[in-house]
Formats: sequence, C-alpha cells, structure tokens
Amino acid sequence: MILIDIDFLKCYNDEFGHVEGDRCLQQVAQAIYKTVSAFSGLAARYGGEEFAAVLPCTGRESAVAIAQQIKQTIQDLGIPAPGAIHRHADMVTASLGVASMIPEAGRSPQCLVELADIALYQAKEDGRNTWRTFQSQKPFPGNDRSVLKNKQTKNDKIKNDKPVS
Repeated sequence: MILIDIDFLKCYNDEFGHVEGDRCLQQVAQAIYKTVSAFSGLAARYGGEEFAAVLPCTGRESAVAIAQQIKQTIQDLGIPAPGAIHRHADMVTASLGVASMIPEAGRSPQCLVELADIALYQAKEDGRNTWRTFQSQKPFPGNDRSVLKNKQTKNDKIKNDKPVS
C-alpha cells in the first residue's frame, strides 16, 4: 500500500484559489491512477489531498519502485508551486508512505493503512517530496491497538508542533 499526500496543497489553494486547487487535485489523481493501473493496482482519493494505492501481491521493493514512479510522475506534470513554497520546490510535489505486510490471523487490514500513514508522516517530517517505507514481517508486540495507540501519540505530537492558524 502507498499513501500519497500532495505537498502544501493549502498554500496552493491560498495562492491560486480552490478552483485551481481542484484542477491540481484532478491532474495528480489522473497521474496516480495511470501509474498504479499499469501495475494492476487500485488508486483512490483517501481524503483531502491524500490518495491511496492498493497493490495486491506486490512486494516491498516493487511498491517502492512504484512510489518512486508516482512521485516523479507528479513532479513531471509541471504544475507550478505557489510562491510561498518555492524554497521547497518549483513544481507541485508529493510525499509518499509505503507499507508492506503479509496478512496473518489477528492482524486487521486497517493495520496496513496505519503503517503506511506512519511512513507518510515520516516522509513529511523528512522534508517532503520523498517517500518512506514501513515494512512488517514479524508480528507486533501486542495487537493492532498497540500500533494504533503509538501512532495516535505520534500524530498528536505532530499536530501540537504545528502553529495554530
């Protein structure tokens, strides 16, 4: 699974307006769809400026290669970035979180989504316009709830570090 987040879409909307922001979302969605479909995957809007790519029967290395291709395809669209983020990139970019796991009894599919989300937030923390991966081959200590609890604590910290606007 790959979770994809368009970097700084709020800044894009603030500078160019929501109509242009929607066009940007549509162009990025189309690029993700074409890339993921070529690998028999499923692409969908996950919420806001986030997308999900489900890649059944795809190993970690292949998922990482697909994530790299998605990242490059989005950048190749050449959508100008808002002036407020030119220090980051001249074009609209994306951050990606890749997760891979072998299904096993007692582990819910939601756990895979949570792991991809953890990897996505790491990509954002590491400067955006990149991908990070989380792979699980061993069972977690505890159950899915322990993973969710740890993630929730991490997200709370991330939210608290952001300025309030």
